[in-house]
Amino acid sequence: MMRLVRSAIAAAAVAATLIAADAGPRTAQAESTTAPIELNQSLIDRWLILMPAFGKLMKEGAAQLPEDEGRVQLERICADAGFDNADQCAQVFGYIGMILSACDGPNRRFRDPIILMRQQIAKIEADANLSLEQKDKATAELKEVVARFPNNVPEAHLRLVTANAHRIFKVAKAVYPNLTPRPERRPAP
Repeated sequence: MMRLVRSAIAAAAVAATLIAADAGPRTAQAESTTAPIELNQSLIDRWLILMPAFGKLMKEGAAQLPEDEGRVQLERICADAGFDNADQCAQVFGYIGMILSACDGPNRRFRDPIILMRQQIAKIEADANLSLEQKDKATAELKEVVARFPNNVPEAHLRLVTANAHRIFKVAKAVYPNLTPRPERRPAP
């Protein structure tokens, strides 16, 4: 479990998605060809409670704790946030993290991260300056995530996260005060 926590802190959307995928035993819902969870307002509200507690846990050095002790603390903060169990907590954490990675700041909405990952894979694979080995290394994690989402992220999930964007970014900024928006690339005039 602490491996999962370290991954979530160390990487962005891809690692967060892998957290959700590796959270525990696969259920029929997780193996379906749709989203790994049915995202709803209640789960977003729980995520908003989880994030400050998770940030505090990380600041207190939970990543250096023995795995059993870290798991107990993580399970406690997940339960305190209202999640049914640590697996559900990890799935929601990863899934929302993946959606947040596809923020379209100027338009104040979230794009489908799976579509963006497929575009990135295609761009890397089309790069004639990279060897096959470099391409495989650069796309391995993206391909793993995309394989778990044969369909795109449901539009309803993107709308729901967009509707909660102000609250989400307020909590994220409180947890990570140095968080700054990624500058959008603008075409040259």
